[in-house]
Amino acid sequence: MALIAQSFRSLHQPSVEKTSAAWCHLGLIAFAVLPGCASFELREPREPQVEGKAEQGEGALPLRASRHLALGLPEDEDPSDEVLLDRREFVLAYSRTHNAPNWVAWRLEASDLGEVERGSSFRADLGLPPGLTPIEPDALRKSGWDRGHLCPSEDRTASAAANRQTFIMSNVLPQNPTLNRGSWARLEADTRAFAQEGQTVQVIAGALWQDGATSESRVGGMTVPPRLFKIVVASRGDGQPESIDETDTVIAVIAANSDAAKGHSWREFQTSVDAIEEASGYDFLAELPDALETALEARLGQ
Repeated sequence: MALIAQSFRSLHQPSVEKTSAAWCHLGLIAFAVLPGCASFELREPREPQVEGKAEQGEGALPLRASRHLALGLPEDEDPSDEVLLDRREFVLAYSRTHNAPNWVAWRLEASDLGEVERGSSFRADLGLPPGLTPIEPDALRKSGWDRGHLCPSEDRTASAAANRQTFIMSNVLPQNPTLNRGSWARLEADTRAFAQEGQTVQVIAGALWQDGATSESRVGGMTVPPRLFKIVVASRGDGQPESIDETDTVIAVIAANSDAAKGHSWREFQTSVDAIEEASGYDFLAELPDALETALEARLGQ
């Protein structure tokens, strides 16, 4: 006890050397007094959290300045089910009901693409707000469902840190392997091609929880979405609203999260942003001028 008191007194001294020594004493004391501490595991620090309207009223507003949401923050009539999270390489709306992302949005440029090899370090998102249980990385093991990225690993290959960020489980939905490894993967590759050509790409991908045909199912604590959607806007400008015009590429896709995708191109699943808005309840591309938004959202196909 005398050593503990001495260490705390040392913390009040202005000397950096004394302060460091005091903390070292405390660290040694902690290991000495805790029984059964022959081994321990270092856990990752909790990642920064940005909560949504349901938590902080206007708490979501700073996210509007994110480069990932340059064309607008997707919003629906009832935000009480979700929390908005900033994960540096993308932003997302996490569903309290489904314990999975409603949508993930990210910006993709040539500078995001490099030589880093795909990682495999799936991990729980420890930055979820209180009351939500993080999905563990092995939650879908032997379930028959893929851990399907929304923001793809291959969209973040400029650095190992950026690539690793895509493996948090809040960026994952249970995806049918036929879809995830087939037409969905080809859509991801074709989207990257725009960035490789020097275009600025804004992407939003997410879940459509109801399709009117199948009942809700859960696996590993997550709801399995019957359908997935993706919106891609590729611009020759800087990706800001004022740089977008009617000559830019807009892709909107709704795909069944089932074996029905087998043997099909993603182009066969093309629809309009209007149709995705109707199915999801979200308003997309809200930062565009109204006339341009109306024209682009009604477009079918590229």
